[in-house]
Amino acid sequence: MRARSVLILAALVTADAVAAAAAGEGSPYPAPAAAATCALVASGNPADHDLITALEAGFRNANPRFCIDKWLHGPESTLAPVYTGTADIAFMAREVREPMERMAFEWVALSKPFAIDYAYAGLKDDRPGTQLAIFVHRDNPVKGLTLAQLDAILGAEHKRGDGNARDWGAIGLAGSTARPIEVLGPPVDSIPALFIRRLVMKDSRKWNPAYQEVAEAGAILPTLAGRPNGLAIAPAHAAHPMTRMVPLAAGPGDPFVLPEPAAIRTGIYPLTRIIQVVVKRAQGAALEQELRAFLEYLLSPAGQAIIARDGSYLPLDQARLAQQRARLK
Repeated sequence: MRARSVLILAALVTADAVAAAAAGEGSPYPAPAAAATCALVASGNPADHDLITALEAGFRNANPRFCIDKWLHGPESTLAPVYTGTADIAFMAREVREPMERMAFEWVALSKPFAIDYAYAGLKDDRPGTQLAIFVHRDNPVKGLTLAQLDAILGAEHKRGDGNARDWGAIGLAGSTARPIEVLGPPVDSIPALFIRRLVMKDSRKWNPAYQEVAEAGAILPTLAGRPNGLAIAPAHAAHPMTRMVPLAAGPGDPFVLPEPAAIRTGIYPLTRIIQVVVKRAQGAALEQELRAFLEYLLSPAGQAIIARDGSYLPLDQARLAQQRARLK
């Protein structure tokens, strides 16, 4: 009997401790949604705090009682609060990890993530979803690369059709067959590399076996600077006097362009990254009124103007805005 009483007491103490932790007492984790004091709870990346606050203030101009509880502990933990029910909206600041995060969302929420594009990745800040570019050594004469050529260089399976390109002669540089291409970039399990894998390599898992992973993004171009035969994947805002960006084209006959705002917003730049928010929406169900109203504001001229003023991301073009607005209906 005594032993049973001790077990019951221990269980009650444990339950109280769990409840206290869930309420945020002595815990580094945020309180559950039941403790929220605002209409919406948002998860996201701490670097997006000022942008989310500005969007909240803009929406409040027409909705004086509106506010957002911000749980900005990302970027890796951004999506989970939505599918576990502790947040209403995730400001992703990066792509959803496929298939891991999507499958977790579907298993827990019993619905697919409902993602809305609200901006293009930017060119200035070192954000998780910053635009990416291809760099070579300053003395490399290559004038441009297509996605098929990039796949031939970066991958080993080549779903775009071209075979291996392991030296510069293989992509048309005369007299360069003896110059092996030294490929470097972010770790293959990083968000930038996963984006390149899905877009350029058509989701092939087979990277060039000589691909060199550089853990710190800021070290990629300094490493490339010492390799005249190198090619690197790096953030578009990065720079080094001994390297240069390579213009890219989606395919033969398409223009070769650099990651400039006009090329990104018109969809011409082949490596364009898009920034999304993700919410939970059962198939065929309507969004909650306040959440839908806020999403409509994100896509409104006023919301897009705030994104433009913030400068971290680029506002959407009119065609994509119309597509995203239609998805809210």
